Amino acid sequence: MKIKRIAAIILVAVMAFSALALAGCGSKVVSKVHVKFVVTIDENGEKLDEDKVIGETDVEVEGTKKNPPTVLKAAQLALTKLSYEDGYETTADGYSIARVRTYEEHQETDETTGYYTYWDAYVNGERSTSGRQSETLIYSGDQLEFRFISDSRPREDNQVSEN
Repeated sequence: MKIKRIAAIILVAVMAFSALALAGCGSKVVSKVHVKFVVTIDENGEKLDEDKVIGETDVEVEGTKKNPPTVLKAAQLALTKLSYEDGYETTADGYSIARVRTYEEHQETDETTGYYTYWDAYVNGERSTSGRQSETLIYSGDQLEFRFISDSRPREDNQVSEN
């Protein structure tokens, strides 16, 4: 009989903690956004004469106050809706889009410069400054644009510091 009481108390405690946890996370947030995927270069990194839209759609991104909708969640929903679910990948760290169809991020270097092709995110025409699509928050009415671009910058890993 004592074991049944202890088991009942434990069961009630687990249910109470579960209810509290759900109540804290339960404030559902939905952001309705427009997502567009644009390529400015071809798969070989050559600049196109004209930007090319390869996909565009509206999505509703769900989250909570503690885990709100992000640029990356919107991209993943849009790519699935566009039937690209097998045609996209995220970066190894899971923070950004790495590939859409045949347009895949790439890096190479020579002695002085790093050359990069990647998917850059813009929210309402402004470049995302957080650097991580998984951390850039979105809100209803936002216009998201993912641009496949190329960039280069001087290498920092081979510079000798002067002391």
